[in-house]
Amino acid sequence: MCGIFGWNSAKLNFDNAKKFQIKLNHRGPDSQDIFTFNNITIGHNRLSIIDNSILAKQPMVDASENFVIVFNGEVYNYQEIKKQLIEKGYIFKSNSDTEVVLYSYIEWYEDCVHKLRGMFAFAIFEKRTNKIFLARDRFGIKPLMYFINNDHFIFSSELSPFLDIEFIEKRINLDSVIDFFKYGSVKQPKSIICNIKSLMPGSYMVIEQDLNYKITKYYNLSEKSKIIESYKYEDYCDELRFKLNEATRLHMISDFEVGSYLSGGIDSTIVTALMQSQSTKQIKTFCIGFEKNDYNNNDESALAQETSTYLGTNHTNIILSNDYVLQNIDGFINSIDQPTSDGINTYFVSKESSKQVKVALSGLGGDELFYGYNLYEDLYLNHKKNINIFSKFFVSIENIYSNKFTRNILLQDISTQKGIDILRPNKKVKNNFSNAIKYKNLNNENVNLNLNFDQSIIKSEFDGYLLNTLLRDCDNFSMANSQELRPILLDHELVEFAIKIPLKFKRNDFKGKKIFTDSVYDIIPKHILNKKKYGFNMPNVIWMNGILNKRFKNLLTQYFNNNLFSINYFKEVFLRICNQKAINEDWMLFIFLEWVQKNKISI
Repeated sequence: MCGIFGWNSAKLNFDNAKKFQIKLNHRGPDSQDIFTFNNITIGHNRLSIIDNSILAKQPMVDASENFVIVFNGEVYNYQEIKKQLIEKGYIFKSNSDTEVVLYSYIEWYEDCVHKLRGMFAFAIFEKRTNKIFLARDRFGIKPLMYFINNDHFIFSSELSPFLDIEFIEKRINLDSVIDFFKYGSVKQPKSIICNIKSLMPGSYMVIEQDLNYKITKYYNLSEKSKIIESYKYEDYCDELRFKLNEATRLHMISDFEVGSYLSGGIDSTIVTALMQSQSTKQIKTFCIGFEKNDYNNNDESALAQETSTYLGTNHTNIILSNDYVLQNIDGFINSIDQPTSDGINTYFVSKESSKQVKVALSGLGGDELFYGYNLYEDLYLNHKKNINIFSKFFVSIENIYSNKFTRNILLQDISTQKGIDILRPNKKVKNNFSNAIKYKNLNNENVNLNLNFDQSIIKSEFDGYLLNTLLRDCDNFSMANSQELRPILLDHELVEFAIKIPLKFKRNDFKGKKIFTDSVYDIIPKHILNKKKYGFNMPNVIWMNGILNKRFKNLLTQYFNNNLFSINYFKEVFLRICNQKAINEDWMLFIFLEWVQKNKISI
């Protein structure tokens, strides 16, 4: 896991490269290096996980000295690919997966991406042609951002290094601001800054010497969705267990100890149980708890400890006190690459767990794959009803007053993606902005005509909430603490099997994850199965009304006169904060203003 960057530009120099390295140091504090050739620069900050030797350092040059790679991520089947390449005559100097990716590209060029099983973002420069090849993994686990115009092409693992480049205007993308306040994150490929974009998941990009470029989509989950008609429930269950065991074995490949995030939920419990079943040592597990028990159902530390005792792991509960939050809130704010309403939990658990383990596994993706969110059941029940004649009328009215009656009517005659947008707690933000900002309805839904209901949910969530919020936050905040976080359930072969499993095998008694839990029933504690599902929320409202109240008031005062937000919206928030009556939505403004202040952005 690392930080990568580079460019084709006559204006940028070695000093710019050193600035990039400093900005990305948290992603790879173990070693840094830079390669230059004419107008080409590529750089690397290394967090060594596999092959800690100098032979695996990057940028890595092939034996012919024609190809140079910088790589971020892990390829779990690299040994298998390496054997194929050795049979073709390639000679390796290291035991790293990076060298395997490099020679895979030399052998198969763009087609090499189809062979890689893992999470990755990488760039390969070819001296002979002055061509740069970029690729990103299938689901966007690893980030890759770029800027391109007629004179410059620049790429990086994060947004923040771009902000130091003089000819890139630090102008906020207004559509992205609306994204953030509506969904809690910015929808890719956009970023919060104009003209800086993300290479989309399952895509590669070729940039020629003259800066002409082409982006190609190499992977589409929808094409993997055909139900296996001959399979019975037991067949699906047995193969799912096999896929889970295989993904666990691969994701535990590391030259350093691998730990696990263990909450009180099913997904992290299953992942941890699978890990412990394949390990001869106690797996180190970590969970967040709170010093004061006034945060409703949010403290899962006691349940995580009970689960740990059952599984036999070496568990640490990370207890957050008010003093701890105050001491570390600046670290969290400084680590935010783009505004997000989530992620503070990942920041704290990775900050403390990274003191013990360099690599951790998470259960991210379990809800999306196995019908885990309660909102899916709402969508399903309304999906089964007959189309209501009023539904199209309600759909046509933007920002309609939302209540149970109107919501249920809306859900009967719309696509899965729009249904998810209605049911998720995204906000109607039209009145938050000044009259100078032209509000747009940003629900750009992708209709998946060949998918059934459950598959449409998976695809919509993979393209939306999972990509733009969960995966971005997990990478951003774990790497802020120099820890590699591996979402084992997003192994693409496991995902491709899970999307084939019929909904009737995932859903039982109005709840999801039936086949998921049945497939591992022999290794998980039964108290987890009977636990009612709650959404885990950090106590942001309590903090805004308490330990962060003065800080938030000062921010609002500082930015009271701005061109982005309406004065009425600012007054409403200011009044709530002064009266210590903050609401969840206010957290987004707090984060946004902190990010603006940190990066010296004008609004």
